[in-house]
Amino acid sequence: MTDFLNDFLPDDKSPETTDVVPDWAQSHETALGAYNGIKELEGKKRTFIKTRGATPQDFKKKSSWQISKVEVAEIVGKDGPSLFHKASFSPPLSVLLDETNGHLRQLVDKKLNAAKRGLQAQPKVNLIKEVQTLRKEQEEAKKTELADVYEMALSQLSLDVRRKLGL
Repeated sequence: MTDFLNDFLPDDKSPETTDVVPDWAQSHETALGAYNGIKELEGKKRTFIKTRGATPQDFKKKSSWQISKVEVAEIVGKDGPSLFHKASFSPPLSVLLDETNGHLRQLVDKKLNAAKRGLQAQPKVNLIKEVQTLRKEQEEAKKTELADVYEMALSQLSLDVRRKLGL
């Protein structure tokens, strides 16, 4: 039994997938801090997206699910313009931020466009009409069932009893 379960465990020898830091981020301490800050913020924003509902109201405030340049600058301890416009690593850093925000946008769109299932997806008016028709059908079924039971009971009565009842 334990051999069977061990087949599902990962091999101890398998290397963990680590995020490879690009060359431009390794070239400068601030660039590395900005890179790590974007990756850290991306994890937080992904968690936010996953834990929210699938209504547009949940994602109305962009700062909740997108990474801003100011947030990255605060993590690094620099101001935004010097980090994203004046430094030698600014172009690839801006590209990374745009790509990350693009991925986050795709996650939000995917969550918002996910097919809703069940009764929650139907408009309230349709649900009310459906309930009303089901109640009518149920009442009619009760009436027909009662009539059938009555007919069956009468058919099982003896002829003497039916004559006395006047049936």
